[in-house]
Amino acid sequence: VPLVRDAAALARIEALLARRNRRINDSQMRQADRPQTARLVDNAVGTAPGFALQHAGCEFIALPGIPAEFDAMVQAEILAPRRGEAPVLRRALYCFGVMEADLDQRLGGLHQSFPQVRLQFQVKFPEVHIGMHAPPAAAASLDAAFAQAQATLGPDAFADHRAPASLPQAVLSACVAQGATLSVAESCTGGLVCDLLTDLPGSSAAFLGGIVAYDNALKTQLLGVEEASLRSHGAVSEPVVRQMAAQVRARLHSTYGLSISGVAGPGGGSDHKPVGTTWVALAGPQHTEVRQLKLPFARRGNKQVAAYTALDLLRRALLRTGGP
Repeated sequence: VPLVRDAAALARIEALLARRNRRINDSQMRQADRPQTARLVDNAVGTAPGFALQHAGCEFIALPGIPAEFDAMVQAEILAPRRGEAPVLRRALYCFGVMEADLDQRLGGLHQSFPQVRLQFQVKFPEVHIGMHAPPAAAASLDAAFAQAQATLGPDAFADHRAPASLPQAVLSACVAQGATLSVAESCTGGLVCDLLTDLPGSSAAFLGGIVAYDNALKTQLLGVEEASLRSHGAVSEPVVRQMAAQVRARLHSTYGLSISGVAGPGGGSDHKPVGTTWVALAGPQHTEVRQLKLPFARRGNKQVAAYTALDLLRRALLRTGGP
């Protein structure tokens, strides 16, 4: 589709710049270009308009990326004209630890059983959110499809539309509901679990604190990890994270203790422990459970998934009678 320069858009940009005592340049002139078959989407905040066009039964909308402009245009030009359209009923499930493709496969039969219900998967790394939509006339089918999806996913779904939450929020709420407290010992995640929890209002009701022991000497000094374990197994190992979780729980007097140690990357890996090798542990009143991860992401992604996995380990324990 060829581009055309929209005269009305160009005049608006020139007038806006004139009010600011500025002259238009070539880059700003190109902001008035649009695909020939598209309509302009007005920008009341900045100079660059957006555009929208129809193709193959779909509407494509392009807007400027500056948040203040984008938000204003979505509200005024995209959502407002649609508020009179037929309402849509919505349900949602929030998951962690299961890939989008696996969720799609597990829920694939819903479309055949409930053809009026539409599924939508949205990755909000490291979570996956599942949207379920249907017209009001199919409310009963939507509720039945939601119940079936909830039963299929079981504990892999940590929240739903009735109480939307991130995984850290779900964990904090579960701790508060059960009167449980939590402490954390972190190595490779560098305090990320503590940050995720303390970002939440009211986190002090359950979260007592954490110890970031990045250096091996600090693992011994602050957490009492045995030097023999560090020499024999290394910091990234099951024996070490077991001790870290148990010791932070004992020293901070919490119901549960979480620990993480891993090779976040991009360097630091070996043939025996490649980048992404991570151990997480949860110590509770009954016993300690440990999980090994082989994470494939870049450094930041590995840290995020490790932190979420530790929190998810606690969440699943709280779902079980008595926990670990």
